[in-house]
Amino acid sequence: MDILYSGFDGLDLALKFNISDDFASYLEARQKGAEDARHDVCGEWSGQAFKVAATGGQGGYAFRIDTGLTGETWFLKRPTKRDPWGVRVSAKSAALLAHGLSGWQRKMEATALAFGAAPEPGTVSIGRVDLAVDFLAPDFILDDNAFVMPARSNRKSIKEIMQTNGRSGRLTSVTVGKMPGRQVIVYDKRDEVFSKGKVEWLAAWNARRAALGQPALDLANPAASRVWRVEVRAGKQHLKKQWGVTSWTDLGVVLPHLVAGMMEKVRYCDPSSDSNRARWPIHPLWAMATQTLTGLAADQLPCISAETIRTATKAEKIDFLLNQSLGALTSIAALEEISPLAFDGYLEILSKRLAVVSRHHRKDVARRLAEATERYSDLLEPTRQP
Repeated sequence: MDILYSGFDGLDLALKFNISDDFASYLEARQKGAEDARHDVCGEWSGQAFKVAATGGQGGYAFRIDTGLTGETWFLKRPTKRDPWGVRVSAKSAALLAHGLSGWQRKMEATALAFGAAPEPGTVSIGRVDLAVDFLAPDFILDDNAFVMPARSNRKSIKEIMQTNGRSGRLTSVTVGKMPGRQVIVYDKRDEVFSKGKVEWLAAWNARRAALGQPALDLANPAASRVWRVEVRAGKQHLKKQWGVTSWTDLGVVLPHLVAGMMEKVRYCDPSSDSNRARWPIHPLWAMATQTLTGLAADQLPCISAETIRTATKAEKIDFLLNQSLGALTSIAALEEISPLAFDGYLEILSKRLAVVSRHHRKDVARRLAEATERYSDLLEPTRQP
């Protein structure tokens, strides 16, 4: 089992400040623009660029903004003296890959200052921490019966039926625990990368393999590129009630003990004939995951560059849109009863017809391109962004 990644996968914070009335008014106008456009729209405040969503978030947050592919999601309340904790921030996993934890922290704090925060002690409250380790383990077979845990733990298994060489019924994920408490999850990360288009993880894995002088993963061969993730999540209740974690300093002090406790409470074992499950031996994957996660410091160096993530995500999006377009054009060809032999030539004819449709579109091409540029601004080079 080779380790392809280990470190932070997510982090949520509450910040003690309220945005200004002027900023709230600006966001309200941009929010209306997002509602009319039916997609997030670009905005800027004090030199900080972002996208504004048409809706806010649960918990009284009126506004939701996104600072980019390798940034974070901000949830902002309307300014009020009754609630000084007016901001919540959720780091994206891609942000932690590109900047590391301390790099992301500095970036986030600069954004908070632009939004009106005061750099004072006691203005940060950590609400959630996710840590993960990814294994290249093609021969590993997940068994939900192999988990040993307290009797009252909540366990959720997600079964995905796959037809491969006549075999079916492969278990791809098991989750133990419930947020905002604590959770331990084992799941097929390769499947998630494919199903959700999270190409930054493939880039991170291959960067790790390249650093070790190993070839890139052959994703065309699932049997040789199966990646399993062990992930631990500590929510607000567990962090504060169990460990008294609020600040960055608190997190640095207790992190290895917090993780060790979670990995001990929930264990993945090698089932044996012993009727006492507590005596089952620890599975090698779990032993390696425990050693790796408890050895993590409350910091993380960047794994890949933001530009690498942008380029890979852009290529994936173009490939997705090309396949989506081909599907639509194939449907048109079927309706017009085009034969398979004539299909390639028909595509050339369609391109000319599309040019005519474009010239007579109710929106001119400049406006349509401007709207598409805004929609995909995260994927464009900084000099090309609106």
